[in-house]
Amino acid sequence: MNTSLFSKTPSVTVLDNRGLNVRNIEYHRHPDTPATNQRTHHPAAV
Repeated sequence: MNTSLFSKTPSVTVLDNRGLNVRNIEYHRHPDTPATNQRTHHPAAV
């Protein structure tokens, strides 16, 4: 599998209060998916 395909996909890491990894989520784009736009959401910006 070509790992460069997934080079700029998002990931989420959840740590507990001791700094230990609780959950790690990695997203991978499908090769047929067109380019995406970056979206940033700020809850305070209403």
